[in-house]
Amino acid sequence: MRLHSCHIEQFGKWSDRTFMFECGCNVLCEENGWGKSMLAAFLRTMFYGFSGGKSRDDLINERKRYQPWQGGVCGGSVKFEVGGKVYELTRVFGAKEKDDKFELRDASTNLKCDDYTENIGEELFGIDRAAFSRTVFITQNDCQTEVTDGVNAKLGNLAGEKDDLMNFESVNQRLTDLINSLSPTRKTGELAKMKAELGVLRDQVSFGPATDKDISAEQEIKDALLAEQEELKVKRSGLLGRQQELFVCRERLIRQKQYEELCKTVSEREEDKAQCRNRFPKELPEETELARYLLECADLLAEKKTASMFQMTEEDIRQLALDKEQFAPGRPSDEVLAQKNEQADLYRQLHWEKCNGRPTAEEEQMLSGYEDIFGATVPDREELKTVEEAWRMRASQMSILITKNDYLHRMEAQEKAKAQERLQRLKAEKKHGLVIALLCEAVALVCVIAGIVLMTGAVGLNGIAVGLFVAAVAMAVVGLFKLRSANAVKEDEALQAEDEEVVALRGEIERAERTIAEAENVTKEYLSRWDRACPDEMVLSELANLSTQMEEYEKLREKSDRYRESRVDERIEELKSELDGFVQTYYPGVEITAQNSDDWIEALRRDRNRYNDLRERKRRQEEAEEKYRRHHARITSYIGALGFKVKEDLAQQLQQIQTDIMQYRGCEEELRKAIEKRAEFVAANDMERILVPVDMEFVASEQMLTKQIEEAENRMEELRRLIHEKEALLDELREKRDAISTSEELLEIRKQEYKNGEDYFKALKKTKEYLEKAKTSFTAKYTEPIKSGFDKYYRLLTGKTADGCYLDANLKLTVMEQGLQRETKVFSEGWKDLLGICMRMALVDAMYREEKPMVVFDDPFVNLDREKTEAALRFLDEIGKEYQVIYFTCHESRAGAVKDF
Repeated sequence: MRLHSCHIEQFGKWSDRTFMFECGCNVLCEENGWGKSMLAAFLRTMFYGFSGGKSRDDLINERKRYQPWQGGVCGGSVKFEVGGKVYELTRVFGAKEKDDKFELRDASTNLKCDDYTENIGEELFGIDRAAFSRTVFITQNDCQTEVTDGVNAKLGNLAGEKDDLMNFESVNQRLTDLINSLSPTRKTGELAKMKAELGVLRDQVSFGPATDKDISAEQEIKDALLAEQEELKVKRSGLLGRQQELFVCRERLIRQKQYEELCKTVSEREEDKAQCRNRFPKELPEETELARYLLECADLLAEKKTASMFQMTEEDIRQLALDKEQFAPGRPSDEVLAQKNEQADLYRQLHWEKCNGRPTAEEEQMLSGYEDIFGATVPDREELKTVEEAWRMRASQMSILITKNDYLHRMEAQEKAKAQERLQRLKAEKKHGLVIALLCEAVALVCVIAGIVLMTGAVGLNGIAVGLFVAAVAMAVVGLFKLRSANAVKEDEALQAEDEEVVALRGEIERAERTIAEAENVTKEYLSRWDRACPDEMVLSELANLSTQMEEYEKLREKSDRYRESRVDERIEELKSELDGFVQTYYPGVEITAQNSDDWIEALRRDRNRYNDLRERKRRQEEAEEKYRRHHARITSYIGALGFKVKEDLAQQLQQIQTDIMQYRGCEEELRKAIEKRAEFVAANDMERILVPVDMEFVASEQMLTKQIEEAENRMEELRRLIHEKEALLDELREKRDAISTSEELLEIRKQEYKNGEDYFKALKKTKEYLEKAKTSFTAKYTEPIKSGFDKYYRLLTGKTADGCYLDANLKLTVMEQGLQRETKVFSEGWKDLLGICMRMALVDAMYREEKPMVVFDDPFVNLDREKTEAALRFLDEIGKEYQVIYFTCHESRAGAVKDF
C-alpha cells in the first residue's frame, strides 16, 4: 500500500493545501507550530475518522480539536495505491458523526467504487484504530507499544477466528470481573457477602425462643392497664357532670361583669368628649373653612420664602442704581445687539482682508516681472496642454520607432535569408528540369535511331518501328516542355520578392517619423514664441516651468484686481464710526478696534442682562411681600374670630385647631360605639336571669373539682401512653418473630444459593485458567519472528545485539538490567522511545508479510542522543527500502539526507 498524495480542504490550521508522496522515505522538516502533527493526524483521520466524539474536552474530542480555524468545511482527500489499483478517498466531516460524508473512487476511471466502506482503515490495514496508533502510526513521546487484540488477530492472519481473538481481552476481563465479583475472600465479592449474610441469618434464628417468652409477658401487662383504664372512665364521667353545673354559674357571673364594663366604658367616653369640647372658646370651627385657611397658610409660607429668595443685598441695590443711570438712554434689544455683533464681525473681517488681501511688496515685484515676461497676452492653458501632450507623444513615438526599426532590420534579414533560400530552390528546380529535358531528348533520339534501324532491317518489324517513332515524338515533346519550364524561371524575381508585413512596417515607421517631426515643429515654434528655446531633453521641464509661472501670474493679477475693487478702507471707516457711536452711548470715551469690538458688545450684553435681572428681582420681592401681608392679615382675623389668641406660628396654631376638632369627632364616634355595644348586649341577653346573684361558695369549689378532673385525665393519658407503648412493643416483638421465621426459611435458601455460587466460582476460575493457557499457547507461535525483527531493528539503531532483551508469550518486552528482567517503563525516555520504535517495526514486519503499509513517524527521535539520532537516520533509510515512510521533524539534525516532500 502506498500514498500518492493528499489534499487538505480545511483541517485545523491547514486550508487548501496539497502534499505529494514518493516511494521510500519522505521527510518534512519544518519549525515548531508549522502543523506537522496536524498533518499526521489528518492522514490517520482520513482512514479511521475522528475519536473522542463524546468527550467535552477539546484536546480529547478530535472533532472539536481539528475544526477549521478559519471556519468552513472540514475534510479533504487522499490518493493511495493498493495491489496495483489507485483509489481516491474523500471525507467531509460535519458537526456530528451522522453528518460525515464518505466517498471512494477508482482514480483511473474516476468512477465510484465499493471496494472499501467507511471502515476503510480496518479493512485496508486489517487492524482497528487503537492497533494502528500502536504500530504503524508512531508519534513524538508516544513510541512505546502494547499488543492489543487487533494486533494479535493481524499477527495470526486469522480469518474465521479473528472475532474470537479480537474479543479475548474483553472476555478475559469479563471473566476476571465475574471472579472478583463472586470472590469469597474479597469484601465486595458476592460469595463473601452471602457468607456474611448466612452468619447474620443464623444469629437471627437463635433469638426465636426468647422472643416468644417476651411476647407472653408483655401481653399480661397490657391487659392489666386496660382494666384500670375502664375504671377511670366511669369516675371521670361523674366529675364532668358536676363541672357542667359549675360552668352555668360561672357564665352568669361573666355576663354580669361584661355588662358592668360596658356601662363603665360609656361613662368614660362621655367624659372624654366633654374635655375635648372645652378646648374651644366659642362654637366649633367649620372644617371646610379651616382647611381653606390652612391652604392659605401654605401660600403665606410660600410667599415668605419667595420674598426671602429674591431679597436684594445692599450691593445689589447699589448696582441697580448704577445700571439705571447707565441705561438711561434705553436698554438695547437682542435684535440690536445681534445686528451690532454682525457689524463687529464684518469690521474684523474687513480689517483682516485689509491686512491679508493687499499684495505684499514682494508680490508686487513678482507681478511686475511677470508682466514684463508675458505682456498683455497670457499663454493659453489648453494650447500649453496640447503642446505638452504632443511632446510626450513624440517621446512615445520615438520609443516605438526604435523598437520598430529594430524589428524591421530583423525582418529584412529574415526576408533576405528566405529569398536566398527561394533562389537556391529555384536553381535546383531549373537544373532538375534541364536534366529531365536532356534525358527525354536523348531517349527520343535513341527511339528514332532504333526505328530507322528496324525499318531498314528485317521485314515485318515496321509496326514496332512506328511505335518507336511515336514514343520518340512523345519524349521530344516532354523534353521541350521541361526545357521551356526551366528557362521560364527568373532568378531576379525570386530575390525581389518581399513580405507584406515588412512593407506595412515601413509604412508605420514613416508615419511615426512624420508624427515626431510635426511634434518637434509645433513645440519649438511654441517655445520660440515665449523666447524659451532649449535642448530636447529640457523641453518638458521648460513647459512645466512656463505653466507654473503662468498660474502664479494669474493668481497675483487676480489678487491685485480684487483688492482694488473691494473699497476695504472706506467700509472699515464707516463701520468703525457706527460702532464707536453705539458703544460710546453706554461707555463714554471707549474706542473700538478690530480686536475689542466683540468684547465691548458682549460686555454691553452682560450689563444689560444684569440690569434686567436686578429689576426683575426687585419686582418679584415687592410682589411677594405684598401678598404675604394680605394673607397674614386674613389668617390672624380668622383665628381671632374663633376666640383664640393669635400665636406667632400661624400654620402650627391652625394645625392644632384641626387636630383638636379631629379628636372631638373621634370622641363622639367612640361614645356612639360604646352606647351601641351596650344596647346590643342588653338586646342579646336575658338581663333578669343575668342580674340574679351567684352562690360564690359553689363557684369556689371549681378549683378542687378541676384538679380532680385533671388528675383523672392525666392518669388516663398515662395509661393510654403505656398501652400504646405495650402495643408498639408487642407489634415489634411479633414483627421480630415473623422476621425470625422468615430468616429460618431464607437460611435454607441461602445455604443452597451459596453452594451453587461456590460451584460457579470454581468453574469460572478454571475457565479463565484454560482461556489464558490457550491464548498464551497461540501467541507463542509468532514470538520468535517478532523477536528476530526486534533484534534487526535494535542493531540498526544501536549497532549492538539485543541479547539482554526478552519477549514473553504475551509479547511483553523486558530488558535484563542488574541481574533482573525489568519492564521498559523504568528506563529513560530516550531508551523507552528506542525500544518502542524497534518493537513497533518488528510488529509491523510480522503483521504485514505481503502488502506493506505506509509508516508515519511524527518526530519519534526527539528524545535520542546525537549518536542514536544518526543511527535513527540510517534506520529510516533502511526501512525506506521496504516501506513508504512519511517522516515529520522540526530540526535539521534529525532530518538527515532523506528525501524531502
